[in-house]
Amino acid sequence: MTVGSFTVPVTWLQAVDALLSTTTMLASLAFWRWWANRRREPDEITKMAMGCFVAACAPALLMIPALAIEAGGARISILWSFGYALVNNIGFANIMPVGLALYSRVAPRGLQGVMLGIYYLHLFFGNLFVGWLAGLLEVMPGSNFWALHAVLVACAGAGLLMVKLVFGRLLAPDGEAARGAA
Repeated sequence: MTVGSFTVPVTWLQAVDALLSTTTMLASLAFWRWWANRRREPDEITKMAMGCFVAACAPALLMIPALAIEAGGARISILWSFGYALVNNIGFANIMPVGLALYSRVAPRGLQGVMLGIYYLHLFFGNLFVGWLAGLLEVMPGSNFWALHAVLVACAGAGLLMVKLVFGRLLAPDGEAARGAA
């Protein structure tokens, strides 16, 4: 938690995460707007799957310092935490708001608010799971702990691609469904 001779207060890490989250969401919006002007934009589920694959790189990144610690108790830089937060937030920026857009678009009229509330339940259940999963850090080597996280997030991306294969036509915007049928 030391950068040079300055000890970074732990509370600053949450502030950095919030700043990165806001910045990456704005950057993601700008990127997809730029992309849409040059190429065909992928559907929401594909964007969410790509976000999962990017987010899976964040815990995979933490395997590097974890292996260094396991190999000889090396001291690691706080920059690993910042790198993790940046990569994780880039992935998250392509999951959360895109999922909200998908739910609001496909929800039946009159139930959009309820469906958005249901969408937010994934955060509740996800955080319950993450809390349980965090307990494994005490019984697993750090590299295995972060590898498990990376695999779980990558599996979520693969699961989203399977959802796209099964339900892609049903979830496609009306214009895309008509083009696909033609």
